[in-house]
Amino acid sequence: MKRSVLILVTSFFVLLLAVSTSNDVMEAVFNYRSTSSLLKSDKYFYGDLFGLSYLPRFKMKLDFATAEVGREKCTRPRTINLFVAGDSYLGEYYVKDHTPFCGVKSYRFLRVNLSEVGMVEPIKGETNLLLVEMVERDLRRYKDPDYLLQKLRIEDTPVKLTIRQLNAVIKKTFFNEINRHIEYNLFSYSCFTPIKEFKASFNFTFFKRIAGDVYLPPDTSRLLFLPTVDPLSRSSSFVSISDEEIDAIVRSLNHLHHYYTKKGFDEVYFSAIPNPVSVLYPGIGTYNNLIPRIQNHPGLLIPIVNIYDCFTSTEQDIYFKNDSHWNMNGFTLWLNEFNKILERRAR
Repeated sequence: MKRSVLILVTSFFVLLLAVSTSNDVMEAVFNYRSTSSLLKSDKYFYGDLFGLSYLPRFKMKLDFATAEVGREKCTRPRTINLFVAGDSYLGEYYVKDHTPFCGVKSYRFLRVNLSEVGMVEPIKGETNLLLVEMVERDLRRYKDPDYLLQKLRIEDTPVKLTIRQLNAVIKKTFFNEINRHIEYNLFSYSCFTPIKEFKASFNFTFFKRIAGDVYLPPDTSRLLFLPTVDPLSRSSSFVSISDEEIDAIVRSLNHLHHYYTKKGFDEVYFSAIPNPVSVLYPGIGTYNNLIPRIQNHPGLLIPIVNIYDCFTSTEQDIYFKNDSHWNMNGFTLWLNEFNKILERRAR
């Protein structure tokens, strides 16, 4: 009997480890549990920052449908093939197909901040555009052009990985955020939410403590992702970044522009989405001006979709209060800016 129990327990934890070490398997688990009433999790349903903190007053369902900002109309014919290499800011909750984009007839999306690798072949005789998009907290990854070149591949380009790059791919694919995955598989169920909310309220009320990856700004009106605030974090808006690193990022982006236009794209665009703290609370620390320094660099050749200036001047609420992403106002403002570019390209 004891042996049978031991075998069952061991098998369970081996299976748990196997599932939790694979991002692809975890994505399938997440998609299944999102539609399951029995296995549902509240970790992301009420925003990723609520799922990290479980502070009850930020338990608000994310609205991916309503925007106070109107979408500008487009009457241009749909003649463009658009490929987007981006992240969750343009993920399926915001863009499901080609229809939001002006003049676009076909659309492909590759989420490059995960382990996805895609192959693309521009169609000869047609307009082919590539958009490279990334949120500010991950932007420094583009100091190395191989970050994208190894993921967004043209049909005739073989993958050449160094040992260091291969180790990074294995780590990203199988061991990225394994502790978070294990916690999600073991304890992230709706039935545990009241307990977690009580614990979070108790810790905040009596000790002013919040979960490690969440920051409550001085006006306490919303939650922020701590790595974007902590000046010791590589993802922070307040970490010091040298001019030499800015130069390296610009060279990398220029190289990507040259490479992909040479391979058949009519144009390659770049768009950096600001961290919420960069727009809403730049005075918390000394903003490193990462996005303006790149976009205003005299050597930058790749055309940009400039949303930073629009975000810093708007009076609209453009970010969720309980999530690290923009809301539909923020997305719509960005979409209108990008569609102005696409409108000039459609013919």
